Amino acid sequence: PDVYEAGGVVLDAAAHRVRVEGVDVELTPTEFALLLALMSRSGLVQTRGEIVSQVWSDGVSERTVDTSIKRLRRKLGEAGARIETLRGAGYRFRAN
Repeated sequence: PDVYEAGGVVLDAAAHRVRVEGVDVELTPTEFALLLALMSRSGLVQTRGEIVSQVWSDGVSERTVDTSIKRLRRKLGEAGARIETLRGAGYRFRAN
């Protein structure tokens, strides 16, 4: 699908737009790709390695994922809490 929606977060991939509780949120291309990767597999755990291969075209440190997740959570405000950290496993976007 082109549109993913969960918990007040709406990501429209075709329009390259993210809204939280009806308010547009400006994301960098990397942050958008990261949120798309998480929301498109909502509820499933993704390792840092899997996220790196989906979001970055060049080899980056897996720690880059942590930093990018932190920035993304901040921009999403309270909805950022939907991105869960599973220690030793990776990250998951919680739909409900």
